[in-house]
Amino acid sequence: MKEKIVTEQNIARFEKELKKSEKTPNTIHKYVRDVRKLQTYADGRGLTRDLMIAYKKELEEQGGYKANSINSFLTAINRFCIVMKWNDLCIKTIKVQRTAFENEEKS
Repeated sequence: MKEKIVTEQNIARFEKELKKSEKTPNTIHKYVRDVRKLQTYADGRGLTRDLMIAYKKELEEQGGYKANSINSFLTAINRFCIVMKWNDLCIKTIKVQRTAFENEEKS
């Protein structure tokens, strides 16, 4: 089985696929940036399910990010994994409880 490593060649392939799916330039830039963040974290190691879960945990505990931001990173990374046909590496996003907007009148 071939090792699943984030390489510049894989990132270029991902970027090309995003362009083919007609993503906006801002979305493409963000998704590529998010995959590079994973690439830095992996530091040349092959991606595994355990590494992906550890990365998610790192973002939650050390990254100082809110749940919605982490989910945005995970969405980009999951899309990358799907493009690379590494579907087994996709990880769940964080459940976010939505609160109803309450209109508070000031007295």
